[in-house]
Amino acid sequence: MTTLTKTLIATSFALTVGAFFQIQRIHNNEKQLHDLRRKAEENETNNRRLRTEKTPILSTLATTQKAIEAAQQLGKYTTGNESELSEWLGRVEKLKQTLHTAPEKRIPEMEFLTSNDWLFVALNNNLDTNAKIRDALSELRAIAKRKPQIATNISTALQNYSKANHRPPSDPTLLRPYLNPPLSDEILQRYETIPEVPGKTDGDVATVDGMRVVGSGGSVLKEKAPVDEDYDTWIVYLEKGGSVTGWVSQIGKIVSQAVRSFSKANNGQAASTPEQLLPYLSTPVDPVRLKEYWGVSHH
Repeated sequence: MTTLTKTLIATSFALTVGAFFQIQRIHNNEKQLHDLRRKAEENETNNRRLRTEKTPILSTLATTQKAIEAAQQLGKYTTGNESELSEWLGRVEKLKQTLHTAPEKRIPEMEFLTSNDWLFVALNNNLDTNAKIRDALSELRAIAKRKPQIATNISTALQNYSKANHRPPSDPTLLRPYLNPPLSDEILQRYETIPEVPGKTDGDVATVDGMRVVGSGGSVLKEKAPVDEDYDTWIVYLEKGGSVTGWVSQIGKIVSQAVRSFSKANNGQAASTPEQLLPYLSTPVDPVRLKEYWGVSHH
């Protein structure tokens, strides 16, 4: 199956979360699939009748129609490709089970993930190694932090707080009255304020070791720490709106530098195995850890 085909399938899933869960229940049951199509036809008939009556729910019906069409198309797909769909759904379940057994890998922002987010990550990660599971969970955490309910919400609250108080908040919980929707203290307490450096003005975010933000009066809020120091990203919020994201991974930086050094020493040739990088590592890395990271970053 080509990447384009997978992308089209993921796009269809995005049309409706409800359709996703319906298909999850029926992918191994042809009779239920037939029932879903019959119900879709009945819904289409009802929709046409309601349209002629010009009721106030026309906009909702338009969305419903898209959901029905998505369900029908996905139903056709599952008829001949049930094993692959089952595999994708199995990956989603595997990620959720991992979080159930290791709740420290979850961040509270993940409550805003949709089923399509889970499916998107499952489509692009086969989860056949521990490193790939870690990478997939990191991707889910990054998606969760970029959700409008989180990123846009916090950014807007910071702007409104600063306008009302003529300075940024000294504690993230002070943003509570400015958040819409409200966010739990569990989420807010994952962030900390950045003390303003005397004499500094708004400017670019400077970093040390990928996490510590210094020297910018415009940077006011950041994550306290990553969940996975090898795969996660961090996010910094700015007083005047917006945010900046960066790379936490120290091993990633070490490997990237080694890749460049290897290429330079070998007439532009790219390394084909992680073992080739060992003489070029600026800091020693456990070979097993290096191989795991290589398997994720070069798959």
